[in-house]
Amino acid sequence: MLKNLREGFTTATDLADTLVRNHGLPFRQAHDIIVDVVINALERGVKAEEITPEMVEEASEKATGRRLTVSANELKSALDPYQNLKRRNTEGGPAPEAVKKMMRSRRKVLAQQEKRRAERLRRLDESRAELDRAEKKLYA
Repeated sequence: MLKNLREGFTTATDLADTLVRNHGLPFRQAHDIIVDVVINALERGVKAEEITPEMVEEASEKATGRRLTVSANELKSALDPYQNLKRRNTEGGPAPEAVKKMMRSRRKVLAQQEKRRAERLRRLDESRAELDRAEKKLYA
């Protein structure tokens, strides 16, 4: 699965986000650059993990008229599936800490709902017993 993540283009959006964060581009421009990079990579049979800074720089010049300098470390970090997850540590995000927090919250809600259900079942049992007593009085 990790091999597929590294070779596929699931982290391409994070590469666009990196251009926004580190190079001050509007997301639309960053997206256009990365679309060009991905199309170029697919046409050449290049995997996501094999994208080079030069590919991004060429696409940026084509899309914006200026050549962005993207470091190999910046590119590697943007395309790394683990780093991609860790950067998305927001409510509802896929980062391990965000998922753990959501699971704790859901378990707490589930426990509350189970307690509520048990109380309702207890009250139903009491109501049935009361109905049975009333019925016996009627037929006695």
